Amino acid sequence: MTSISSLATELDTIEVEMKKLMDIVNCLKKRRVKVEQSIIECLQLTNQPGFTYKGKIYTPIPSQTYRKKKKTEKAETIKSILEHSGVKPDSDVVQNVFEVFKSKRIPIQKLTTRKS
Repeated sequence: MTSISSLATELDTIEVEMKKLMDIVNCLKKRRVKVEQSIIECLQLTNQPGFTYKGKIYTPIPSQTYRKKKKTEKAETIKSILEHSGVKPDSDVVQNVFEVFKSKRIPIQKLTTRKS
């Protein structure tokens, strides 16, 4: 049987390791985006559709991404849609629309830690 203190120590170790790994992954993602953009710029400058390197074909393709809106932007969008539809929006209406799109809460138990 494992003692509670050894489990707490292991939890702390895991959290520290996860933080280090998340920092590394975030840094690598940023580097990957910069390198990809540099390759795309080189291809555009030389007017090439792509290239092959070590058996891999590298070609830029157009794609779209979505930017997450801030809460204030969402509220303004909701207000403008309601006004365009002929509804006079107030803060309660906007809040009710926000509530419709929220996921339902599911009760679970989590362990919280803090320094004593």
